[in-house]
Amino acid sequence: MSAYLVNSRGDVLHATTDRDGHLATRKVFGLPHLAEAHPDTQYENASMAAIAPDALVLSDGTGELIVLSGDAISPWSIRFSGSPFGKPTSLTLLEARLENEYFVHGVASQLLFPTSADASGSTYAISAFSINLQSGSVTTTLVYTGGKPLGYASFASATDVLLLVEGPHELKVSLQQPPPTLSPIVHKRPHSDSADDDADGPELLKCPRAGIGFDGVHQSPHVPASSLGHATDATSLYDRFVTSSTPFSSMETPTSSAPASAPVPDESARIEIPTPDSILGGFEECDDLDPNATAVLYRYDVASRACLGRLPIDCRRFHFLGSSATPLQTSVTSHVPKTLLFQYDVHGAVFSVGADLRHLELLHDATFQALAYVQASKEQKKYLQFHPSASLAAIAEFEKRLFVYTGPQGGAGPHRRLHYLEELALKAPTIYGLQFLDASSLLLLTPSALLRVSIPSSSSH
Repeated sequence: MSAYLVNSRGDVLHATTDRDGHLATRKVFGLPHLAEAHPDTQYENASMAAIAPDALVLSDGTGELIVLSGDAISPWSIRFSGSPFGKPTSLTLLEARLENEYFVHGVASQLLFPTSADASGSTYAISAFSINLQSGSVTTTLVYTGGKPLGYASFASATDVLLLVEGPHELKVSLQQPPPTLSPIVHKRPHSDSADDDADGPELLKCPRAGIGFDGVHQSPHVPASSLGHATDATSLYDRFVTSSTPFSSMETPTSSAPASAPVPDESARIEIPTPDSILGGFEECDDLDPNATAVLYRYDVASRACLGRLPIDCRRFHFLGSSATPLQTSVTSHVPKTLLFQYDVHGAVFSVGADLRHLELLHDATFQALAYVQASKEQKKYLQFHPSASLAAIAEFEKRLFVYTGPQGGAGPHRRLHYLEELALKAPTIYGLQFLDASSLLLLTPSALLRVSIPSSSSH
């Protein structure tokens, strides 16, 4: 169980835990120019990807790509350094993969600023690159340009990378598969039992939506209440739902303009108390989807520099929220793409990519019930990540708080999930990073410390 990070001094650190869960960090390499870079030349934070347990690809934020490697015997060293996209530029490393001992493939995003006052806005240029570590040569290919950042990039084989592209974009490489015809139907979720959202597709989970994890307004945090408003263990969450008949997305007064709720007076309270504003806000944001949204999953082949597959996403029912945590690559022969999390009404639906890459398909693996509502109701959400096994999801807010949501568990009822709220007892509690170590622990990066948070098992509750 380990992870890599870069501190404010430009040191690349390796964080590991022992069998007892004790956390330790070790400096493996120093890049002092990261701490000395001027804002006029460093347009982005450093970003990196682990291509092996002892090898990293790093973008320094100025346009330079660096490949580092080492082991327990040999000290870490730079195996490649170069600026194939120019320098300085706003370059973010999205994904990288080690094909064999000498070839590294990856995907990077470059933010292109408007060149004139008449330009409508910034553009993201998504490119693929291949580095020959033996010769030092590097090749780049512009895959597409678009108005939104790339939210998902994952290698499904040594040379096949999957890209989920949202919004209008212009493909810059050839597409060797005719695009399927998209349905022109525009959809907003109806709020009546007679309307069936899922008539044109598979039903993933059918639950009435009102009353998610809430049994009334608690005037004081000292009022006895079980976790997040679960009133009793005898009645399932499904049985306590009340079918919604109010079109929250068409309220005369938007929730965002309502006065802020009064803060909880006791900061040591270990429960987040819902209010009518926060409840309606979560529903309204889940309903407030763009009816004209588009998203496409591409399969890009690094060897042929072409897209060999295209799968449109049904944005009338699914909105992309994020991808699963990326474990360290342990073998160049194993290629398991990251899973994808979509908002499905008020739920979070997890999909994996089918094994046959010749025919792209997304397979429903698991459902985080009410997770879309949970993340929508967070006013300061910053990071959303979930474990590849779909056993845990975590939302880290800007300040201090970490919200952990458990996935399906054998001992729980079909409509019940456990929730945990962790408040960091630090003077500077801003959360800078979040990464799962395994299915029972994760790392939190703050300005002053690296923390390991252990998630209790369901058997202990």
